Amino acid sequence: MYNPKISIIIPVYNAEKYLNRCLDSCVNQTMKEIEIIVVNDASPDKSYRIMQSYEHKYPDKVKCVYLKENVRQGGARNIGVNIACGEYVLFVDSDDWIELEMCEQLYLHAKVQNADIVYCNVLRETQNGYVINDRFPKELAGKVEDHIVGILAQQLFVGPWAHIIRRKIIIDNKLYFPQGVIAEDTAVTKLWDLYADSIVKIDAPYYVYCLNYNSTGQSVIAEYHKDVYECIKILYDNLLKCKRVNKYKLECHMICLYYVMNFTDSMCRKSGKKFAKELWQNFDSCVNYVCGDLTENYLWKYWFTPREKSWLLKGIDLDFYNENVKDNDIMDYENYYEILKEDIHDVIEKLKRQGIGKGVIWGKTNYAIGFNRVFPDMEIIDASTDIDKKEIGYIVVLRSLHYENVKANFKGKDILIYDLQRYLLAGGKEQR
Repeated sequence: MYNPKISIIIPVYNAEKYLNRCLDSCVNQTMKEIEIIVVNDASPDKSYRIMQSYEHKYPDKVKCVYLKENVRQGGARNIGVNIACGEYVLFVDSDDWIELEMCEQLYLHAKVQNADIVYCNVLRETQNGYVINDRFPKELAGKVEDHIVGILAQQLFVGPWAHIIRRKIIIDNKLYFPQGVIAEDTAVTKLWDLYADSIVKIDAPYYVYCLNYNSTGQSVIAEYHKDVYECIKILYDNLLKCKRVNKYKLECHMICLYYVMNFTDSMCRKSGKKFAKELWQNFDSCVNYVCGDLTENYLWKYWFTPREKSWLLKGIDLDFYNENVKDNDIMDYENYYEILKEDIHDVIEKLKRQGIGKGVIWGKTNYAIGFNRVFPDMEIIDASTDIDKKEIGYIVVLRSLHYENVKANFKGKDILIYDLQRYLLAGGKEQR
């Protein structure tokens, strides 16, 4: 076996439907100096047969591990990291696939710029086709020491895929996944960024994230509730252990609470009161763990809507999730943007002074409607054809999740795309 430059690690559980597609995209990479470590996590289906066929066909490239006991994705990935020989590792989920030039392009950028981590974007499957998701903010790339707070605050994705990472960062700092739990990536992937010295981001969407309604991330089960909250607690503990981060304790509180709110909101919308007792108990326990007696401070203003703030201080209102949730959402976002009206007004006025033309809001969503009620002069637009008909100078994108896709839609046009959420999550500090 030659010395591989990248070790691709693939945990496998009930993946026989997708595994051929995933493995084909890996064995056919344009970079030849790779190894592919496939860890069968005691899968009860016929995935092992597919693994055996690739192991036989590519004996110098594919290594297979067959576990007798299930250790979940985190444990399977840890096993892969420990037996890997590559300078960098790349995690790929068995129901996803990667573009054939991914390893070559990410490794090239890593070596040219001496980077510990190289991110690319994600081509994400939806029910209406594929969209591009920004896996890591480009403005936070570079020397990590210069972007600690920004990296700490960014919360787009926690998945371990769509980047290569120098393997020694995980091993030397013991930044392994917690084993035997769901949502293990929440606990550790942000730490990888914070322990790295240099991060590079490229815009190409080399990782393809596919919908799988049978996957853990799509499921709504009582066990999942508890595990996610426990992983948020682990993240909080790990952040405070990091010498670069522990002086930003307030930001550590905020990002962990933000994860608590995002997850709880998602689970309530999916399951309603199905797991009401367990959800409330775990929510309350996690909030107390990661903030304790935290009271009013300036970051509350930027990070949480009035309803979210009330829940964090008093406990989640499970009765909120009924048929009126959308109307209540709009009102809550209206109140949120009203509180931040002065800060946002300063940004809009600055953009106007640049003489770049009329500004609009992107997307007909609840938060866009709430924003429009506070800033009625800013029209809501949700189609590029609408932009072509008007003299538009800039588009305000209210959620960072949509920023990269909107930017791609208007590539080549002389239009500024402004990410308002990133501005607010940085405490009202101007984007660089």
